[in-house]
Amino acid sequence: MVVDLHPLTIGYKTCHEQYQPDRLLVHAVLAEKYGFETLWTSDHFHPWAHTGAAGGFAWVWIASAAEKTNSINA
Repeated sequence: MVVDLHPLTIGYKTCHEQYQPDRLLVHAVLAEKYGFETLWTSDHFHPWAHTGAAGGFAWVWIASAAEKTNSINA
């Protein structure tokens, strides 16, 4: 019996409904610095709350995160 084991990768989720896009870029850079291998992100066009919330455009942010990091998979 052959078992194909896939290595475990650890990711970091960036939440667009909680933080502004520029702050999430800082999170992405720090995630890479501390060894995370992947980034996950939410895609909400409207924040869940009316005060203190965010609603960045995830597709543009993914490109920005890819530019700011070297080894992380977004």
